[in-house]
Amino acid sequence: IENEYKKSLVEYNLKKQSFESDRKAVENENLHRQSEDFIVNYRKRRIESFFSKSEKPKKLKTDTEKSVTHVFFLEHLKLFFQYQIYVNAYIENSNFENLKYIPDYVIFDNNLNLFIDIEIDEPYIGSEGIPMHFTKGNDQERDNYFTKKKWIVIRFAEIQVIENPQGCCALINDVLLNIKKATPQYAENQNRINFTNDWNKDEAHQLAFLRFRNTYLPHNMAKNLELEKLETDNYNLNLNPKPKYDDIKFPSRFISCF
Repeated sequence: IENEYKKSLVEYNLKKQSFESDRKAVENENLHRQSEDFIVNYRKRRIESFFSKSEKPKKLKTDTEKSVTHVFFLEHLKLFFQYQIYVNAYIENSNFENLKYIPDYVIFDNNLNLFIDIEIDEPYIGSEGIPMHFTKGNDQERDNYFTKKKWIVIRFAEIQVIENPQGCCALINDVLLNIKKATPQYAENQNRINFTNDWNKDEAHQLAFLRFRNTYLPHNMAKNLELEKLETDNYNLNLNPKPKYDDIKFPSRFISCF
């Protein structure tokens, strides 16, 4: 009995040592998984996997109508993003026939396969006063489609771009850096951009009647408003859906500075 006891005691101590070793390894692994480096690297892998499936845009064969603000903001974007900017790119909405979504600008990060749709929202078309980008229009559906294709959408009101183009560019850069670094932080540059209320269709009509855009656009841009022609929501509303239209509503995951 004594010999059996001694033998069992030796086996117990060996198993105890093995258990303690395993327990310590698990504790160390848990501490490692809670470390900032592990969390950041894990996020980076998930982010890379997510954006690897982003739909690549196509190139238009002809130029599209641009707002009077387009070239102005493009020059500021180039200072921040240089060769990462694309214009006249589009993706097709597969739910409709011949429907192309054409971003004002596309910011592209090759390492992540990341596409950001940058939009300037004007309240109305300069030449005709037709309302644009109003609430309960088609912008929400459009943004949802982009995010479904694993894009990011950032919208600015035109007045924000005119009053503070550097701040708008800095905010875009904040978003891009936060994603690349996988360390979500508050966009500090958001405070540099004045808050702007959105508008409904009736308010857009009123802004057109008051020629609101003339109050903030520089003279060289304002004088070209009468020549400005842009695509309106009516274009999208008149399209016929395909027979098997998927009417699933996707959650909103886009950034708005309104």
